[in-house]
Amino acid sequence: MEGGKIILSLGKSLLYFCGLQILRYLLLPFSAIFQLGLWIKEILILLGLTSAQKVPVPVFSVGNISLGGAGKTPVSMFLLQFLRAKNENPAYLSRGYGRKTRGFRLVNTNSDTAAECGEEALMVAGNFPTQTIAVSENRVEGALQIIQEKKAKSIVLDDAFQHRKIFRDLDIVVVDVTQQNKQLIPAGKLREPISALKRADFVLLSKSISLTECESFARKYSLKKWAAFHLFVSGFSGQDGKIIQTENLKGKKALLFSGIGNPLNFEETLRSAGIETVNHLIFPDHHSYKKSDFERILNKFDGAQEIILTTEKDYYRLKSSGLIALLPEDKFFFTRVEMAWLKGKTEFENEILSVLKNYGYKVL
Repeated sequence: MEGGKIILSLGKSLLYFCGLQILRYLLLPFSAIFQLGLWIKEILILLGLTSAQKVPVPVFSVGNISLGGAGKTPVSMFLLQFLRAKNENPAYLSRGYGRKTRGFRLVNTNSDTAAECGEEALMVAGNFPTQTIAVSENRVEGALQIIQEKKAKSIVLDDAFQHRKIFRDLDIVVVDVTQQNKQLIPAGKLREPISALKRADFVLLSKSISLTECESFARKYSLKKWAAFHLFVSGFSGQDGKIIQTENLKGKKALLFSGIGNPLNFEETLRSAGIETVNHLIFPDHHSYKKSDFERILNKFDGAQEIILTTEKDYYRLKSSGLIALLPEDKFFFTRVEMAWLKGKTEFENEILSVLKNYGYKVL
């Protein structure tokens, strides 16, 4: 009987894999059309028919070349912390992916929701309550507005590698080296071919804890300036936002739920922190939670688990929904992650300092 279940499970997995491969094959012509669009865009830039507008303060762009979580938001927060320590009054500017509003908007964590400004911007604002956090689909206008109104002396620009209308002084690209799919969307997850990395000023390799794997990737794609990091759980927080040390939840059996680009990586990060995953409810990336989702989560919390865990981005979406109180306050927590550098932190910081010096800023 047990052997039959194993065979059935393997059969379902094989069918899923085969179906996925067939779907990707069918989508390849659309990826070719997408590639054609990228070529036309590059030709227009080379001919000078479209150009990037410069703003009067340093712009640090953090982007990627693939769909799903590569680690852009932690990098953006690292930059904000670093620039703030240098007294350069940094501001964070995002288009506000997933929001249902348009135009320029300053983010207020006390009144705004993820639907109004996007979960990443809301999360960054929650971690940097004294800094200017803004969203605008027009990056140039948004940048000029926060420079004029908030006297920002530097700007961290989120998800802008493909947004070529604003000049950036340091074009940073975060790459998930564990991502094996090398097809362009919609057949794969790439927003641009990996060859686009040659446009980057600095590449940050993420998701792998193996320096050897990162070095191999850097050699394969001839990266000149690069560094490597992975994310680790630095602590947890409950609904009140107070930080709980990792040791306090270590060894606990957890029900996970998430709506992010790379949910399996979320599992792995928690396992490395000593959390035992009993079940994981996976929702679509940037999922807007409803009451029925909470009911599903609570139905799965059946006593086999001791705690309920989600990501920090999901927490800010939940908080916006107004339904977060449905979860048991003493059992529900969200993870806080930080960057652990494998290689190149000093070189990366020196690149940032070089940009600041070019603007005449005095740096220690």
